[in-house]
Amino acid sequence: MTWDDPTVLKIAVPYALSGGLVLTASLSYCMMTVFLPGAKLKTKSYQKDHGIFFNKKQLVIFTLVLLLFLFVCVLEINYTTFLSTFAVEYLQWDDQLAATLTTVFMLTFTIGRFVGIFTIRLLGPAKLIGFSIALSILSMIPLYLLDYSDIIIWISSGALGFAISTQYATVLIWTDTILHLSSNMASLLIFSGSTGYTVGPFIQGILFDTSGIFSFVYLCSVSLVFVFVLYGLISVFISQLQGIGHDPNNNSRDTEPLIKS
Repeated sequence: MTWDDPTVLKIAVPYALSGGLVLTASLSYCMMTVFLPGAKLKTKSYQKDHGIFFNKKQLVIFTLVLLLFLFVCVLEINYTTFLSTFAVEYLQWDDQLAATLTTVFMLTFTIGRFVGIFTIRLLGPAKLIGFSIALSILSMIPLYLLDYSDIIIWISSGALGFAISTQYATVLIWTDTILHLSSNMASLLIFSGSTGYTVGPFIQGILFDTSGIFSFVYLCSVSLVFVFVLYGLISVFISQLQGIGHDPNNNSRDTEPLIKS
């Protein structure tokens, strides 16, 4: 195949559009830094890196957050990477249509990250994560009904792209409001996410060989279930440890951490 081949162009153009949309998604992080309440530099007492020393309740919360971040990344990378494979192998679509489906997913993903800049100001990180998880669950359910109509996967993929787009950044912000992230803690979170990006496709490849193409839907669903359960556990722990008197959606980065030493 060469670039003069019409088939190559049909595949390359949608994927090039997807790549451009992914790059534009980085703008949301820049804007979030400018517009998010409390995005200014912390006071000197919090600028100092205190390492990763925890009391027991902090350790439990942070361990759950690490697992949450891992499964968020597994869901994100698997759906992004294997959506077109699923469309070609299971739905028997041609390559161009499958590539266009990925473009639609990445388009709504980019839109969702941009919208998240403003919705996090209204809802706070905890509620925004809860909303994104609920929308993700509603988006995954139709994938089990694909035998009825192919239009379902267009709607489902678009909705899921919008839903999961804010989870990566919002989990980081939520963790900071709970524990006030040090550089070491942030590095551990990024490492956990990178582990999810690495392990997710590896597990999916094994499942493709052993359980068939529809295992793509199963693995995404299992990852989403873990995200839901871990989010619930973290919320319960925060509620029990802090009592009824405080706001877990506090966005200020210049106040005391919610879970104190």
